[in-house]
Amino acid sequence: MTKLLVLSDSHGGRAAIERVLLKENANIDALVFLGDGLRDLEQALTPYPRLRAYSVAGNCDYGALEPMDGLAAFDQTIVFYTHGHMYGVKYDLDTLTDAAAARGAELALFGHTHVPHAFLAMDRALRARSSR
Repeated sequence: MTKLLVLSDSHGGRAAIERVLLKENANIDALVFLGDGLRDLEQALTPYPRLRAYSVAGNCDYGALEPMDGLAAFDQTIVFYTHGHMYGVKYDLDTLTDAAAARGAELALFGHTHVPHAFLAMDRALRARSSR
């Protein structure tokens, strides 16, 4: 089973990412960063050149070349990942859920809200999770 480390919204807190990576790097297979701190991530990943990292730009990642969302497969599960600001995740998860389902995703990851959240849409078999 693939172990993912999901991070988001560091907003200049590179040291926090470094602490988490130092503690968890031996226990994870990949990292998914959900935006708002891409420079923090880039600098924190320097000691881990072999770590698979997936990232998207957030609304505070000015001038970033990373996409706003991504799609990846882990252990036969298709994962849609995004910062969330383009999908209105602070208000509801309907647009995010629809976007993920339209891409064939079974799991959606998002940040932006700064609030941990777990949601299971039984009718669409889609799980959405946010990270801090």
